[in-house]
Amino acid sequence: MNAKTTKAIVGAVVAMSLVANAAMAQLAEAGKPRQEFKGPVKVFILAGQSNMEGHAGVQTLDRLGEHPPHGNLLKKIRKDDGLFVVRDDVFVSYQKADERIKRPLSVGMGAWGADWFGPDLMFGIEMGDHFKEPVLLIKTCWGGHSLYGNFRPPSAGKPAHESGYRPEEIGASYHKMVKEVRECLANLDPDFPQLKGLKTEICGFVWFQGWNDMCQPGDKIRQQVYDKYCPNFVHLAQDLRAEFKVPSLPVVLGELGVVGEKADKNMADFRAGQARIATLPGIERNGRICAHCTLPVS
Repeated sequence: MNAKTTKAIVGAVVAMSLVANAAMAQLAEAGKPRQEFKGPVKVFILAGQSNMEGHAGVQTLDRLGEHPPHGNLLKKIRKDDGLFVVRDDVFVSYQKADERIKRPLSVGMGAWGADWFGPDLMFGIEMGDHFKEPVLLIKTCWGGHSLYGNFRPPSAGKPAHESGYRPEEIGASYHKMVKEVRECLANLDPDFPQLKGLKTEICGFVWFQGWNDMCQPGDKIRQQVYDKYCPNFVHLAQDLRAEFKVPSLPVVLGELGVVGEKADKNMADFRAGQARIATLPGIERNGRICAHCTLPVS
C-alpha cells in the first residue's frame, strides 16, 4: 500500500466524520446497466461499536450542504433531483441483528432503517472515487462493545484487572469480526454477482469505537483501562495484520468525538490516550497506524 493510498484512506475518514455528525437509500438507479469490473476488489474492514454502526439521520444532511468549506460533500451523496446516490462501484456487507446487508453503497446502511447511515457512507464514496477497481466495505460492529473486553485481541492476553466480563465474553467480538470477514470473502460470488470471479485485496482497517472503554470501567480500574487502550489497539492492528497476512495493512482510528469540544475530564483523558497510538516508537515498522480527530466541524 503506497503513501498516496494511505493518505486517501485518512482523507476519507476526515470526510466520513463530517457526514456522520450531520444522514437511506432511494434505490433510483436499480435499473442501471451493470458495470464490468477488473480486480482486485479493494476490501476495507470497518469495525467498532455504535459509532461505526451509524446513528446519523438523513434529515441532517441539509445542514452539511449549508457548511461553507464542506457543503460540496453533499453533492456526492444526493443528486440534483433530491434522490440519494447509489454507487455502482462500491459494495457493503453488514450483518445486522435482523438483516444482512449486501448491496451497493448508499444511505440506509446504518444502525436502524432506511433513514440512517454511518461512517461507511462517505468513506465508501471517497474510496470509490480513489480506486479504479471496485471497493467492498465489510462492516463488523456492535453497540456497547469495548476494546478492553469484547474486542480484546489474542496477543493482548487476559485483562490484568477485574473487568466484569465473563470469560467467554473476553475477545468474543474480535473472533466474530474475523469470522464475518472470512465468510464475506468466501461468499463473494453469490452475494455480490457484480464481483464474481474477481480476486480480493484487503487494503485497510478503520476503527471507530471507544465509548464503553471510556465510561464503563469503575473508578478502581478506569485509569488502567485508559492506559491500556493504546497498547491494546496496537495488538488489535497487529493481530489483524497477521490473521489476514497483510503485514503493512494501513490502520486508522477515529477519535471518540462525542460532545465535541465540551468534553469532561474523562473524555479528554480518553482522547489523549487514543491520540498516543500514532506516536508509539517503531509503529511504522509493520505498516501505518494513525489516529484521526472526528470532533464536529464548526
